[in-house]
Amino acid sequence: MLTTTQIQTLAEMLTYCRPHGSTMDQAFRARFLHSLSGITEDTHGNLHLRIAGALGTAPILWSSHTDTVHRAPGRQSVHVDQQAGTIRLSRKWQRRSSCLGADDTVGVFLMREMIARQVPGHYVFHYGEESGCIGSGDLAECSPDLINDSDIAVALDR
Repeated sequence: MLTTTQIQTLAEMLTYCRPHGSTMDQAFRARFLHSLSGITEDTHGNLHLRIAGALGTAPILWSSHTDTVHRAPGRQSVHVDQQAGTIRLSRKWQRRSSCLGADDTVGVFLMREMIARQVPGHYVFHYGEESGCIGSGDLAECSPDLINDSDIAVALDR
């Protein structure tokens, strides 16, 4: 069960309409990811953070992406129904927005929570996935050394 603070954080994250490369994509990354201690950015725009396990390694690669399929950048309002356990677009935004943005905001949220709990692994927040797998494709093609030390890869995407 999520705490009230966690629900509020997720709801705030869902207000960002983040087409790839937009000012809102950058604002989201600055607000929710660049503030994480130890996070680094590769030459492809992907963000990385490693938490070593008991043996000093991070054999699991956890991934999500920071952009959404919104048509235009901006902010939208969402409605939290604590009783039903749901977050949805507010009534006034249901006709104006192209999506809630839960893909992949929930993955980013989950990875932030795992990082806060120091779950071992190599965390990668991909850049530009909704625009043709830009971040993950560039990473795999041009910088495989950044991810070759992982034995397992888990994508938290939908």
